[in-house]
Amino acid sequence: MILFLIYELIFIKLSGRKLLSLFIGVALVYVGLVLFLTAVEAGFLPIGKLMGQQLAGNGNKVMLIIVGVLLGVVAVFAEPAVHVLTNQIEAVSNGSVKKIAVLICIALGNGIAIGLAITRMIMGFSLFYIVVPGYFFAFLLSFFVPPIYTAIAFDSGGVVSGPMNSTFIQPFAIGACFVFGGEGLIMQNAFGTIAIVALMPLIMLQLLGLTGTIRESYRLRVAHKRVADVYDDQIIHF
Repeated sequence: MILFLIYELIFIKLSGRKLLSLFIGVALVYVGLVLFLTAVEAGFLPIGKLMGQQLAGNGNKVMLIIVGVLLGVVAVFAEPAVHVLTNQIEAVSNGSVKKIAVLICIALGNGIAIGLAITRMIMGFSLFYIVVPGYFFAFLLSFFVPPIYTAIAFDSGGVVSGPMNSTFIQPFAIGACFVFGGEGLIMQNAFGTIAIVALMPLIMLQLLGLTGTIRESYRLRVAHKRVADVYDDQIIHF
C-alpha cells in the first residue's frame, strides 16, 4: 500500500472517490484475511490433523487412501478460485470449453493427487518418482493438445493448490504421517502433497483436450469417408 500510494501521488493521481473505494476494498480484504487465518488456525488445521491421525490409527491403509481421494475431490468444489477460473474459461472460450468438464477434471485430478500423496507417505518412496515423470508427461502432452488446454492446465495447477488443500488436506497428511512414521518423518513424507496437487491438473486437463482432439479427428474421418462413398461412382469435372 505504501508503494502504491507513492506511485499514486507521482503518476496515477486518482480522484478522491476512487481512492476511498480502493481503501474500503483493502480494508475488507484485510478483515477477511484475518478471519480466514483465524478460522484456519482454530478449525481447519487441528481438524485435518485429527482426522488423519484417527484414520491412520485404525491401521486400515486402504480406507485412509480412499478417504483422502474423496476429500481431494470435495476440496476442489470448495475452492473459490477454482470456480472463478472455470467461469472465466467458459466465458473466454465462448462455451467451447465447458465449465463442468474442467471442474470434473480438476476434482478427479486432485483426488488422484491426494491418493498418490498418501500412498507415497505410507510406502516412504521419494517425491521425485511422481513429480519428475509427471511433469515430463505433462510437457509431452502439450505437443498433442490445442494450446488453450495447455494454458488452462498450467493455470489450474496454481489455482487448485489453494486454501482448502493447503490448510485442510496438508494437515490431514501430516496427521496420518505422524502415526505411520513418527514425528521425524513428517518433513520427509507428509510434505510434498501440494506439489503433487499442483501437478495433476496439468495432466488431467490436457488429457481432456487430447480426447477432444481425437474425437474431432474421428468425426472428420467419418465425414470424409461418407462424402467419398456418396460420390464414389460419379465423374466430377473440374
